[in-house]
Amino acid sequence: MTDRLRTKGSYQTKVGALRKAKPYSKSIRYPTDSIAGCTHNHTVAKFETKEVTMLQLNRKADYGLRLMLEVGGSAQGTLTTAEVARRQQIPYEFLRKVAQPLVSRGLLASERGVHGGLSLARPAKDISVLDIVSTFGAASLNRCTIDPPLCDRRPQCAVYPVWAEAQHQVEQVLAGSRLSQLITHQETLARSDREAQSGRQPIPQDELGPGQPS
Repeated sequence: MTDRLRTKGSYQTKVGALRKAKPYSKSIRYPTDSIAGCTHNHTVAKFETKEVTMLQLNRKADYGLRLMLEVGGSAQGTLTTAEVARRQQIPYEFLRKVAQPLVSRGLLASERGVHGGLSLARPAKDISVLDIVSTFGAASLNRCTIDPPLCDRRPQCAVYPVWAEAQHQVEQVLAGSRLSQLITHQETLARSDREAQSGRQPIPQDELGPGQPS
């Protein structure tokens, strides 16, 4: 009987060790990260001790886009981080950390003082979504497209050209989408929402396009 218990205990120990050693994937739901009502469910694939994030918008990039939209759409041209944090319901300290790399990248300008705040460092039509998103890391499909020379399977991989083309298309779309277009679209959505709440006829859906660069 004692031998049987020992054998059973040893087996369970080995199974537990194998389960811990196996790669696994889990889904992590962060607080609502939304642009025009979108919620991102971030999935992180884990292999051993490494985390690989692929083709998803992380919180910093999401908040960075929202920050740029708020500042670019401001009638005054300048907003404080605290104002944006309140409007977008983003933790103030976290948003400060998001603003810093955007300033370093030359997308935002920061001015101190009573009348200071954040403003666009250059015209909105000269800022692309790719400029903003890439400030917080590469928007890549997988490891192969992050740094192709590091992939030792690339010369024998029949799928790599597909990944490369898909990566190129993603970057083209992001590079072709201008902040000025998003600001125009955001203003149209806000106006439609106000009119719907006041009981007026909302703007037709076919007029809710992204607009043209200013």
